[in-house]
Amino acid sequence: MRSLSLIVVGVLLLSASMLSAQTPAPVTAGVVDMFKVLNEHPETKQRMEGIKKDFEASIEKLKVEISKAKALDDQLDLLKEGSPEQLEQLKKISQLKATFEIDRKLLIARMNIDTVTVMRDIHEKSVKAVGEVAQRKGLRMVFMTTSGRVGGRTESEVMNEIASRPVIWSDNSLDITEAVIAALKG
Repeated sequence: MRSLSLIVVGVLLLSASMLSAQTPAPVTAGVVDMFKVLNEHPETKQRMEGIKKDFEASIEKLKVEISKAKALDDQLDLLKEGSPEQLEQLKKISQLKATFEIDRKLLIARMNIDTVTVMRDIHEKSVKAVGEVAQRKGLRMVFMTTSGRVGGRTESEVMNEIASRPVIWSDNSLDITEAVIAALKG
């Protein structure tokens, strides 16, 4: 009888362990508004203002080059048509305009690269903060959400923006956005 009792207890324990192995732990999830996090990250405003300041300083330098070309262009009327001096002046004007156009394109490219670099860096730091907050709260997963209005100028842009929003609705208690922003500022 004793061995039968041990067998029954063993079967019950084995059954219980198999059931617990088959039942996954409940998924605890949260949501975060990454656009808000990125915009309110302490470094975003400072670093973007630095890029803007550099851009404006470079624009001022380009304006000086434009003024030089304009001054040379204004002097063209004083030179004899077809003279070596006029041809030399036209050459200088063309060179200044070409240099200006190259510098303008390089400036825009540099600004875009700097902006992308800053946003990637801030995103990386923000994702790390999301993970830390999620772990503190015992979350196993965090979805990105957006609270803003759907943007876009064309049907395809609107549809793409809708499709890029995986969370349609969530209870406010799941939102960890403010906790992430506080962690980034603290």
